[in-house]
Amino acid sequence: MCKVGAGMKTAVVGVSMADVEREDVEWLWDRRIPRGKITNIEGDPDEGKSALVLDLAARASTGRRMPFDPRPRRPAAGVVLMVAEDDLEDTVRPRLEAARADLALVRAVTPNDIAPIPKGIPAIRRALQSVDAQWLYIDTLPSFVSDRVRMRDGHSVRRLVLAPLAEVAKDMGIGVVVLRHLNKQRRISHAKYRGLDSIAFVAAARSALLAAPDPQNSDRKILAPIKHNLCAAPPALAYALVARGGTVRVKWLEETEYTADELLAQGLQNEKPSAGEYAIGFLRGVLADGPRAARMSRKKAREARIADRTLDRAKAALGVVSEMMTSDPDDVHWVWRMPGRPAVRKAAG
Repeated sequence: MCKVGAGMKTAVVGVSMADVEREDVEWLWDRRIPRGKITNIEGDPDEGKSALVLDLAARASTGRRMPFDPRPRRPAAGVVLMVAEDDLEDTVRPRLEAARADLALVRAVTPNDIAPIPKGIPAIRRALQSVDAQWLYIDTLPSFVSDRVRMRDGHSVRRLVLAPLAEVAKDMGIGVVVLRHLNKQRRISHAKYRGLDSIAFVAAARSALLAAPDPQNSDRKILAPIKHNLCAAPPALAYALVARGGTVRVKWLEETEYTADELLAQGLQNEKPSAGEYAIGFLRGVLADGPRAARMSRKKAREARIADRTLDRAKAALGVVSEMMTSDPDDVHWVWRMPGRPAVRKAAG
């Protein structure tokens, strides 16, 4: 064991909170998109996520109010759109024009323009600086990420993708908005677990919103909060996609009382779950009250006729944490817990 020699001083880590200067959250869109943070907008294809983002980008570029934002107009701001799934000429520009954007303040970046993240981060910074941007939209993130990043591995995603983007947001004082598809686990009605790939994406976001159909009106969509770490939850908003000049634009309608979980749960009562969906529901139930012994959990799954391979896929989908636990050297075993839940005993090692 190393000993500190006479006269040597040991540094005290951390900072006194008395020395931390308080800062209030600044919102680019009141209670929905914060400045200096990452926000997710999630949903299935054809729910108007891209059109919605272009409407917000157009408003930002001209200083017009955000939908249902009580604050006055803001100064016009630059916007960078990282676009992978839509053509700039026949989709993005017509939608921006329909939304009355100032095209000179909007810069579009495609996967062919920059190196994949994380190597492409300096190029993203230069694009933002070129239009003095306050907004960065990424539609969709996997298209701009290096193949060496394992998108279902929370550690890899946080270290190589989310941490660099969060640093850009904080350093440059911008809002980073990431569009994200839903996974195929339709029986999961908890919105935080429906995003594609790792749960680290929604964990890193300070705000997350769901774009989904209105269960009672096929002509309307709903944008509902999934996660809202920085404030009380804002109301959900109804919107519609309307034709205009050979393209579509977003028409904002009214505030609603829907929650994201309610929107995902609608219409699923009579659907027979797949084996994977059943396994996810089973695992969420087993771990709902806290960590459980892995051996016992797997035994119960087999009794429920869930194959080990199916259970392992469910574990990965939920981001279940496996830890080696011990109470004494002769009692070492594995424990499973949901992400964010504390372990009941100290980890071995």
